[in-house]
Amino acid sequence: MDTDKMDGHKSVSFSSVAVGTRVPNQANHHLFVIECDPKLELFIVAGNLENGDVRIKFDDDPPVKQKWGGASYGQLFPPNHSDAAFLKKLLAAQTFNIEYTPLGEAPVIRTYKTSNLKELITAEKTCKL
Repeated sequence: MDTDKMDGHKSVSFSSVAVGTRVPNQANHHLFVIECDPKLELFIVAGNLENGDVRIKFDDDPPVKQKWGGASYGQLFPPNHSDAAFLKKLLAAQTFNIEYTPLGEAPVIRTYKTSNLKELITAEKTCKL
């Protein structure tokens, strides 16, 4: 939980590095973040990107092409930041995969373990599902 030093407002966020990656630093952007303030907002810290074209996959479902926002800021936001259908699938999934293209590189696929995500979010009173 973070507390704003100016007004005392408290906010909660959850983050996870992709499977097989190191803790993020300036050269290693693979962070999946969920912020609760009060509604959930989701994004991927991805570094410099070609565009917002992604493919996502939950567990063994087929991959789905989507256009995510925020690519010019080094982040990827799912449509509407907290799209209810996306969130429902994410909370029910064991794994979440996303494919995107870093600037000047080949596409990469990142896998995030999400098996305990629903439990974590529902346990936090400030997170509104």
